Amino acid sequence: MPTLSRFGLLAIAASLLTACSPKQHQPITTGISFITQAPDYLLEDSSSTNSKRYARKNTVNWLSHQYRVAKRKAADNNAAYIAFYSDQLRDRPVLTPAFSYVTAMVSGDRLGPNSETGVVAEHAILASNIDFGMTQSSADVFAYNPNKARADVFEQQEANESIAYLSLIKQTHSEQDAPPAGDLAVLAHSVDRLATQGRNKIVLLSQYDAQYNTLITEQIKGLDVLISAGEISHVAIEHNTCLATFAHTGANWQTLYIAFDADGNILQCSF
Repeated sequence: MPTLSRFGLLAIAASLLTACSPKQHQPITTGISFITQAPDYLLEDSSSTNSKRYARKNTVNWLSHQYRVAKRKAADNNAAYIAFYSDQLRDRPVLTPAFSYVTAMVSGDRLGPNSETGVVAEHAILASNIDFGMTQSSADVFAYNPNKARADVFEQQEANESIAYLSLIKQTHSEQDAPPAGDLAVLAHSVDRLATQGRNKIVLLSQYDAQYNTLITEQIKGLDVLISAGEISHVAIEHNTCLATFAHTGANWQTLYIAFDADGNILQCSF
């Protein structure tokens, strides 16, 4: 075989091996905010918590301002940033229809600001244990897909690295209802699939009370972070999983800072 041809074959083989090699992950630090309700002063009648609606413009401006402030603080800490909101206080009105699910606030750097309000552009809905049906699914809905037998994952892309986000939506109103076994099985399968695809930074946002965190992590192996909400904020690391509870939000947002190494191990998880 001519020398030139031999070198050509070696180059092709090397290229194929490179293409088949697993992606080399990078360390990443991100800040996460989890908002479970807007403050009462944004109600149309702020003197009464019985008001059924939030003042739309003021609420949108509040979301926009809080997002920008939190993102700027994260940048000062050399961290990426993402925010999620989710209705968890049943005695308050719903902020928006999507508030009943877990909704990611997508950075305006990527989609462009809303020219009227300056708030970040359209939001992505996460409802990983719910089948929206083909007619309701879109590029902005990340829900359970029965055709794939797993949930579609929302990804935060930062500097050639990604963090995968799933959600566990509570479909009942009782505080004492535990997560159904079927929903946990769906999410467990989804996490397993992510692991086989080489994802090593996986976060689950749960609408269930923090008392069910242990049950969730026992049934869903491979979670790096489990986020819930409660009366007070709290962080603990159990069996290599960060369990973070956000206090039901007041006027200002909390930010959870999570530092992953290249292997997906948690180096920091704190407010």
